[in-house]
Amino acid sequence: MLVVSDNGRGMSRETIQRILYAESASIGIKNTISRIRLAYGDEYGIDIESAVGQGTRVIITLPHFSNQSPPFQK
Repeated sequence: MLVVSDNGRGMSRETIQRILYAESASIGIKNTISRIRLAYGDEYGIDIESAVGQGTRVIITLPHFSNQSPPFQK
């Protein structure tokens, strides 16, 4: 798991929902989530936690590989 956080303005729940699920907004994040889930399964992906005035945390969940090659390494 990789967590990126800041102490900036934050976002409302509606803004987060729009970023993650609206058809026309933030296509890059949606494509990244889709690729992670396609490669590793639905339990992996990106989540956003935020509150207005309190900052934002982006959580990227990926599987851990130890002593083996990741599935896409050539």
